[in-house]
Amino acid sequence: MKWKQIPRWLRDTISVVVAMSVLLVIYDAFFAKHVNWALVPLQIVVAFLAVGVWSFFSYRSQQKRQLAEAQKKAAAEKRQQQRQEQ
Repeated sequence: MKWKQIPRWLRDTISVVVAMSVLLVIYDAFFAKHVNWALVPLQIVVAFLAVGVWSFFSYRSQQKRQLAEAQKKAAAEKRQQQRQEQ
């Protein structure tokens, strides 16, 4: 599957979680003292789920807002045309 065919919210989720995962591994490898490496994959999965859910609902909310604005604009244009006809 090509990268552009994936929905935008999922692409953004993947890129954010990959960056977070890299930072987590770097921190655990170099700075943390008693690291439980068995928890790292679980932390990555939980981060993917949390960011994915937030991103999905955020993009869906943006689409609804844009649709409402487009409908409002179309209604205003229709009223303008009706006023010009009268």
